[in-house]
Amino acid sequence: MSEDKNIATDLWNYIDGNLSDKELLRVKNLLQEDEAWNSHYKRLLQLDILMKDELSMEEPSMRFTKNIMEQIKDLPVAPATKNYINAKIIFSIAFFFMLLIAGLLIYSFAQVNWSAPSSSSSSFIELFKPDPRKYFTPQAMHVFLMIDVVLGLMFLDRFLNRKKALKQQHT
Repeated sequence: MSEDKNIATDLWNYIDGNLSDKELLRVKNLLQEDEAWNSHYKRLLQLDILMKDELSMEEPSMRFTKNIMEQIKDLPVAPATKNYINAKIIFSIAFFFMLLIAGLLIYSFAQVNWSAPSSSSSSFIELFKPDPRKYFTPQAMHVFLMIDVVLGLMFLDRFLNRKKALKQQHT
């Protein structure tokens, strides 16, 4: 069996012209002396001629693209998706900001001294002058910075993952 494979391999290389001078001479001698080699060579040569002449690559017609597009235009168009944005996310963001505004209003009204007489407009200005030392304590600043660092690391991770995905798509 392996001898038949070697014969076929040598003959295909001979037909294709891929043999060195030494191997070419050996195959020519075998073709002249050995009847099995000669009959095998004739069958492979007929197959090679058949493949080159009769099995040429078919090309699509010049109107191929236009024919396909005409068939596609008759098909119904898929409806556009209605929910590009998740409504729950929009409502949750709106709820957060309404809660934030309500909290600020409640805080502002809680700071008003309702028993004081309204003699001037300076009390109105003092309403919106909270003492920053009361809210920006070192502990609050540490918490704020820690949250910022975590958010920054999350952003960096997302950025690097996108960059990595783009590299993988290009390769």
